[in-house]
Amino acid sequence: MTSLKSNFIKLLIVLSMVVVLLVTLSLSLASSFREATAQSSAHSQNIAIGFSGDPMPLSIRSGDAMNRNS
Repeated sequence: MTSLKSNFIKLLIVLSMVVVLLVTLSLSLASSFREATAQSSAHSQNIAIGFSGDPMPLSIRSGDAMNRNS
């Protein structure tokens, strides 16, 4: 019975170490992803692209009304 308890305690310790390693790894990956995303968005220009992939006219891109004479 004591062997079963000691094996169970060892298993719990190993599982807790695995959880700590996985959390540390996920936090590290999340921080790396945020840094990479921030760097790539700092160098890109926000231009609206239509369904065909062509840039949209400025009036549509900025949200202005289609008919300015009304």
